[in-house]
Amino acid sequence: MPNPHIPAAATGLPIETLSRRALVAGLPALVMAALPAALDAAPAPDPMVALVARWGRARAHWRAAAAADLDGNFETRACKFWERQEYAIQALIEATPIRTVEGLGALCHFLFAGNNNFENDPWPDVPRWALVKVRAWAASQIGGAA
Repeated sequence: MPNPHIPAAATGLPIETLSRRALVAGLPALVMAALPAALDAAPAPDPMVALVARWGRARAHWRAAAAADLDGNFETRACKFWERQEYAIQALIEATPIRTVEGLGALCHFLFAGNNNFENDPWPDVPRWALVKVRAWAASQIGGAA
């Protein structure tokens, strides 16, 4: 029975490149070459989650600064600084699309935490931009147009 394998010399490659040692030695390079594709296949975390977490930390800092403000007018440097941080992060939240269920949950948390009377109000104020964002995400999940 003839040998179905192609001799190494017939490939035009140096014979030593086809040794087991050469294959094992080349394995790390193969893994590194395949790694970017594998990382691209993994779903990226929704940036909305990180933004809402940042906003929550800024809000906590503002509350601490407000509690330390003995005048109660929230005009201290710290209050003003953390208020600017909150508003800047809120602008990023408004501009960032929802990509995952986790992002939707984070946005809902942001809306709930940002409205002090959300629990008691039968018709809480939800900004239009948030409703448009949720509608666009929902449409993307069912394949419809927003």
